[in-house]
Parts: sequence; structure tokens; C-alpha cells
Amino acid sequence: MSLPVWGIPGHQIGARCKARPSQPNEAWPKPRRSEAATEQRRRWPEMVDQGGGWEHRPAQTGVVRASRIRLWYPAADRGGGTMRIFRFGLLAAVVWAVLAVQGCGGGDGGTDGTGDTGGSTEVTGDVTPGDAAAGDLGGTDEREPPAETVGEDVLPVPESLDYLVITADDLVKTAEGFAELRQALGHTTFVVKVSTLIPPAAMTDAAVVASIKDYVKQLWGKRDKSRPFYLLLVGDANEGKNDPATTIPAGKWQGGWEGCYSDNFYADMDGDHVPDLAVGRIPVRTDKEGLAILKRVEQHETEYEPGPWNHRIHVYAGEGDFGQDIDFFIETIAQKGLESVPYDYDILFAYRNPDSLYYYMPFEEKVFDLVTEGAVMVTYMGHGGGELDVGSLSDVVMQHRFPLHAFFACGTGDYIGQFDSDSEKVLKQAGGPISLLVSQTTTHPYGNALDALELESAVFVDKAPTTGEAIRLMKDRTIHHTDELRETIDAFAVLYMTGDEIEDVPIDHLYSYNLLGDPATRLRLPEGTVTVTAGKATLGGTLEVSGAVDNLQDGTVDVSLVCPRAQFLHPVDPVEDPDAQASWPAVQANWDKVMDKTVATGQATVTAGKFSLELAVPESVPAGPYYLTAYAQDGSLDAVGSLAVKVAKP
Repeated sequence: MSLPVWGIPGHQIGARCKARPSQPNEAWPKPRRSEAATEQRRRWPEMVDQGGGWEHRPAQTGVVRASRIRLWYPAADRGGGTMRIFRFGLLAAVVWAVLAVQGCGGGDGGTDGTGDTGGSTEVTGDVTPGDAAAGDLGGTDEREPPAETVGEDVLPVPESLDYLVITADDLVKTAEGFAELRQALGHTTFVVKVSTLIPPAAMTDAAVVASIKDYVKQLWGKRDKSRPFYLLLVGDANEGKNDPATTIPAGKWQGGWEGCYSDNFYADMDGDHVPDLAVGRIPVRTDKEGLAILKRVEQHETEYEPGPWNHRIHVYAGEGDFGQDIDFFIETIAQKGLESVPYDYDILFAYRNPDSLYYYMPFEEKVFDLVTEGAVMVTYMGHGGGELDVGSLSDVVMQHRFPLHAFFACGTGDYIGQFDSDSEKVLKQAGGPISLLVSQTTTHPYGNALDALELESAVFVDKAPTTGEAIRLMKDRTIHHTDELRETIDAFAVLYMTGDEIEDVPIDHLYSYNLLGDPATRLRLPEGTVTVTAGKATLGGTLEVSGAVDNLQDGTVDVSLVCPRAQFLHPVDPVEDPDAQASWPAVQANWDKVMDKTVATGQATVTAGKFSLELAVPESVPAGPYYLTAYAQDGSLDAVGSLAVKVAKP
């Protein structure tokens, strides 16, 4: 079986986009540009290209001129400008090469909405819309204003709405099915057909996008601010050939570095590009396809199997092919990024690089295992292009649970084409994933680095309740979050990117990456917390461990003492030709050694929410920092926890 290399996740390290404003009217911190360019840059979200010039239109109208929103400044100002060069020498070059391997495009807030609020679902059908067009919508000029959207007086919606479904006309059964599922889980839901929002005669792509966004903005403005707001689009997208019976168009982002089509337009409510709500799409053209996906989502939401798959992350990467030294640095820097994931979770990592300790042969078999054996998240990082070799995926059936799949590479989800992308095919395949984060176009290694790092933090640090909220938080963190690691990467980035690229790429990636799936799909991490306490740890001694589980009265708990992820406990054997079939057993044995981080392990009984046990610390390991990890379960519920400990010499 030949399986595609889907890739590695938060294996990419981030950098902060400091030059972008958090609000559209903040000044752009670009002193190297002329004052005129800076003023244009400050106001560009409100500027509309009219062919021969730029017309200012108030941003609060909510009208999105999808294909004409673009970055603009004088050609003379377009260059990289004079920038201070940091003298990091060869090391800087090496680290930038680390970033470059992570993509193929470098060259050229809320609470969980499943509370006690009573759910309600309404479906609107053939409602007569309000006034027709606000201008002539004939022809293909997307710069013209769209038809007036339908107001709430025509489409009354329930109070405290937090789950809105906009559906293509022939996919109402699928839309109703998702709404009913969410209603049962405590959401207040509402379903509306796209033809209700705009007359068919006025349905240019830009007009539909603008009308939908206006309508979403009305409802979002009256939301319950204590809960996340979800928007589900049910229907395929097809560039320039959209049909209200089966499709809902995506907005066109002109881009500063790379343009694309995106559903992010529907989620940005205040014009700063960062999504304010969670949006996802079920890209189908028939109810048969849509209901098949819904069936798997229902299975994920209603069935839960405790086990190690609930605290595992699987990551894998394509070969960078930059040479032994640089590829070694890739692994080193990747480990720093992976340290952002709490030790509550285990990470399995495979890297298609014969010089790497994480290499495995046959690689396709290991990828198959990582994809199917169960994990909270499965991620890929590397070169892309959209070729996922779907024919080889026909045997892939998710075991134990459905993970969130994140593909950080170029063109992994070009969902606006006439034919299904490979990601769409995988989504529609029986037993396949139910949530995919994919790119519609070429992506940049710098942006992929930020996105991958911040998605891990959104899921495992911020503990986003749903896939949609995780991606919304990822995009927000990509623009606004900073820490020492990201500042370091920024310092290296200025050596090889212009100031424009550093500004433009993170914004472009807000639009490049889209969620194929229901944004309200729960991530379903273990709900409970294991609080771990420990006595003094010494080499050759006994470590006394005790703790409490907040959501279990009785059950079992597995406790392990593990070394840091970047540390190796076992020496590996040299392999002269790792690609030779005769060497595969040695390669596999080395991979097993590298992935084994366990120093000691034991199991205890949980009684009245408490447990205690002793672990024997071997003399053979080095003194230093370690972690106690705990996973508790009772057959129905589970909990995770960890504690940093220091193992000292006697």
C-alpha cells in the first residue's frame, strides 16, 4: 500500500507578525514607508479598487468586495527597504533553512457552547427577500455592490443563537441533520437557504458572499457573548460557476503575498482579517454525501472510548532534503516547538529523512498506523500540491476516535475547483476523518510555522472546546501572540524576507487555511484532570507518587516517569543504508528506541478519587529534569495530568 506523506504539525516554529494592527483603524507601524503609503496602508481594509483609482467606502456597511480588497502602496515603496541586519551569521542561515523545509511556498474566545441553554432549530425556505439589488449586478464585475440582504424582520431567528447553518437549496436534509445534532448538545440553532438571502438573478459570487456576510453579521451582533458563535456552510464551492442548488461561493482574497479563495470572509466581523467566529464547510453536492459525513460526526459526538488514543498526538513530515546538518537542526528546532504541548499528551513523530533518528521504513506503513490507530490530532508538515494519493487511502478507517487532521502544506484543500480535491475525497470516504484544516493555495513556510505552532497551543494549552474554535484561536494567536520563541524566529526571518512579506504572509494565511468540517465538532479531549504530587526523586531510589482525579471516583490510573521529548534514553545502532530492505529491521528498532521516553511506569487503583503508588527510578539514567504523566479512566470517563520533577543523584 502506498500512502501519502500528509505531514507534521506544530513541528514548525512560529514568529510574530508585529506589523499588523489588531483593529483596522490602527496606524501601520511602517516608518520606512512614505507618509502617503502609510496612510493608504492604514486605511486599506476600507478601500475599494475602482479600476483607475481607489474609492473609500465605510467598512461598517458590511459589504465585502471579495476580489478587490488588496494591499496597496506606491511601487517605489514596494521594495524591502533598509532593514537592520542581525549578525547571527551561519546559525541564522541554518535556522531559516529549518523554516524553509516546513512548506513549499517559500521560494517564489469563548466558552464551550454545549451548556444548559435549551436548543431550538428553525429552517427557512422560500421566503420572499426584501428589496432586490442595490445596484446593477449584471455582468461579471465583482466591484459592484451586492443585492440587499434579508433582514431579521423577514427571517426571525431564536434568541441566544450560537449555531447558524447556511445551506445550498438542495442540501436542506444535511443542514437540518447537523442542526438537530447540535440542538441535542445544547446549541440554539437556525438554518437558512442561500436563495433566501439573495435573489437568484443577482447571484454573482461576490454578491452572494457579501449578502451572506451581512446576514451573519446581523445575527452575530445579537449573539450571547458568553458563548462561541458557529457558522456552518453546507454546499460545495466552484470558482465562477456556483449554483444555489448545490454550492455556496467562497470569497476571493487578492492577497499581499499570495491570493486565494476563502471562507474566512464570513468569519471576520470587524475588518481586521482575524476571524471573530468559527466557520467550517461541508463541501458536498448531494444529501447522500452530506448525511454520510453527518453519520460519522454523530458517532464522534455520541460515542467515546477511553484509551491511550485520547492523549496522543501523531505527527509526521516529508523529507526536507537540505542535507544532514540542516535536517538535524530541523529536528532540534522542532523539539523546541513541541515543548509547548503539555506532557499530559504523548507525541509520536515520524520523519521521512534517512539521516534522521525518527526515520522509519517502510515509511508508508508507519504513516498508515499513525493515521488510523487513534489520536486527538494528526498533522502533516512539508511540501504539498494537493496530491494525497487518495487511491491508497481506500483502506484507511479511523480506529477508536476521529482526530482533527491538519495539513500544513501547499494546496492541500483546493475546494473551489470543478472536481473534488483529495482532501474532499478523503472527507467523503467511509471511515475517513471528519475535520480537516487545509490550504486552498500556495502557502509560505514562515506562515506555516506560525500556524502549526499556534494550533498546538490553541488545542492543548488554551483547550479550545471545538475544532472551529481551535482554528479561530490559532489564527488569532498567529497575529497577536508573542513569546521568546516567536521573537527569536522573527529575528531570523528579517534576514531572508522583506518587511512586506513578514507582514503579508500571516494575513494571507488567515485566508489560505479553511476548515472542511463542522466547526462545532468537539475535540473531546479527556474532560478530567489528574493532580499529581510526588516526593523526592533520586537515581536508584523509590519515588512516591500520589494524586487526585477530579471526575472519577473509582477506576485505574497509569503513571509514568518520562524524559523530556528532546532527550533519548537508548543508544541507537548505526545503519549504513537505511533505505535498503535488509536494513529495515534495524531502522525500525532505532525508531522504537528513539520514541521510548519512559523511565519507569506503574498502575494504581483510584478509590474515592484518590490514588498512590511507588515507582523505582533506575540508576542508569542521567540526573536532571523529568516528567510524571498520568492517565486515569473508569471505562466511560478519563482524565490526564502531568508534573515536572527533578531526579537527583543520591
